[in-house]
Amino acid sequence: MSLLRGQLKIRGKAVKRRVRLEVFSRRLGTEQWKRLRPIRTSQSGRLRYRARRGPARTIRFRYPGTRKIRGSDAPVKLQVAASTSMRGPRRAVVNGEYATFRGRLRGGWVPTAGALVELQVYARGSWRTFAQPRTDRAGRWRYQYRFETIRGNARFRFRARIRRQTGYPFATGTSRTVHVRVRGL
Repeated sequence: MSLLRGQLKIRGKAVKRRVRLEVFSRRLGTEQWKRLRPIRTSQSGRLRYRARRGPARTIRFRYPGTRKIRGSDAPVKLQVAASTSMRGPRRAVVNGEYATFRGRLRGGWVPTAGALVELQVYARGSWRTFAQPRTDRAGRWRYQYRFETIRGNARFRFRARIRRQTGYPFATGTSRTVHVRVRGL
């Protein structure tokens, strides 16, 4: 949950009474606003709103106004990063063998066609993408990578990155880093 705080001001001055505010929500990538339960400010015009866990979205607070004061909106963007679990091989891999990487998207909202996951390795000072498996409907993904041309013993860092995608209401996010040891020739 995210706690949002603010204060209702009219013409730059804090409102000194309890006021009812309408609350709306719109998921990232959609156009439709959904009405949520209204809230009330405190006597000093302050507001607190607990946004439930979920995808990236915009929360809009609406002061309906009065006969003398025009209404106003205040949108707040909640950027929720995509997240995935990631597992690699549990033992050292011998050069020429395959290492299986697997994981599952967290947070739900997986599109019917799945989402793309970028698998990356840290090499030469930056993260480099080497594969893009697609998840299934349940958000699971799997990829086999074959190590070749490794001499001696080496250790690699891998991660999964999920970019913002149409139909998947989360901002770009990454998994934890997985270390893989490789025994070369």
